[in-house]
Amino acid sequence: MSEQFEMPFRPDYQGNKLAVVHTDTHVPVGADNIQLVVQADVDLNRQSEIIEGWKGLWEHMRDSNMLSSTSGPLYVARDIDAPKSGVRQLVDLVDVETTDIVLGVGADVNVVGENASQMHDSAFRMLREWAKENYFSAI
Repeated sequence: MSEQFEMPFRPDYQGNKLAVVHTDTHVPVGADNIQLVVQADVDLNRQSEIIEGWKGLWEHMRDSNMLSSTSGPLYVARDIDAPKSGVRQLVDLVDVETTDIVLGVGADVNVVGENASQMHDSAFRMLREWAKENYFSAI
């Protein structure tokens, strides 16, 4: 099973750990939400790599200015065993592999993303922390 962590980001442009929803199925990111996903064939004992990988995915998205590129939901994914340069940009979940870690931003978040990178940084940090504190710590 996949592990998905998602939280609302809009309309307030901030994250809230109290609003995180954890599911064991990877579904498309909600229009006003952000999400982090670890796919089914990733060993969950690789917690540090997963969490650092998610951080790297956000940094790649931010530094590549992806949030100002198109409208609609946007995903970045990387095989957990691939180098950091192996990040793939996706617009849907069709090309996500079972060994990927994934970061998603909803359509409405993407539309206004170029103006809110510090708020995105904070929200993705909160989402990573929630996953570490509430999910990975129990493994």
